[in-house]
Parts: sequence; structure tokens; C-alpha cells
Amino acid sequence: MTACQAAVIPLEPFGKARPRVTRTGHAYMPDSYTAARDALRLMFGAVTVAPPWALHVTAVRAMPASWSKRRRGEMAGAWCASKPDADNIAGAVMDALFEDDAAVVEVACRKVWGPSPELRIEVRTAEGAA
Repeated sequence: MTACQAAVIPLEPFGKARPRVTRTGHAYMPDSYTAARDALRLMFGAVTVAPPWALHVTAVRAMPASWSKRRRGEMAGAWCASKPDADNIAGAVMDALFEDDAAVVEVACRKVWGPSPELRIEVRTAEGAA
């Protein structure tokens, strides 16, 4: 039986940021990224599933208020091709949840439209080999 930990986090999907470098050579992560990463870590909690891990993320983007009711109905659950990229969202989630993400052996991320922004995250113990 596979151990699983899942949560729906009411947070706008965000991508992994690139480090910034000052003129003196000091590297740092942008404040907006570290705040979002820390908020996600706090809302999800500690990962209690044993490694190796399989991570599945569904990033739900809020539909623009300018869309008509008809278009909202058509687009609910449809693929979202806007930024940030799915690989950057998965990278940010791994940064938030795992101190050392080397034990993550499977990653899946998809982006869809929805009524409100959220991150649906599922961490499972990976079974078998490919």
C-alpha cells in the first residue's frame, strides 16, 4: 500500500525564481518568492511520507474577472497555457516541501483554469522502478 499526503492550498501558483546577485557578488532570492515559498511550507506542513517520493501538483489559476459567464463555464478545468511554466511551479513546490529534493523520483505538474487560485499537492511514496 502506498502512503500518501495531500492538501489543497489556497495560494496563487508561483514559479521558482532565479537568484539575484548584487554588485558585490552576494546572491539572494527575491523577497516575493521566499514569502510565497514559506507560506506554502507553513500551509502544507511537514512531509510525513517516507522517501522516495512521487510529487503530483495541479496548479489552478483564477479565471480573469473580465471573462463572461459563458467563457468561464467553458474554461473551467481547461488547460491553462499562461505563465509561470509548469516546471517552475513544480520546482517551487519542491523547494517549499523538501529540504533535500534528491529523493523526489517522479514529478507531474499540470495547470488548469478554475474559479479561484489554488495548489493541489499530493506526495506519495514511490513504488517499484521504472
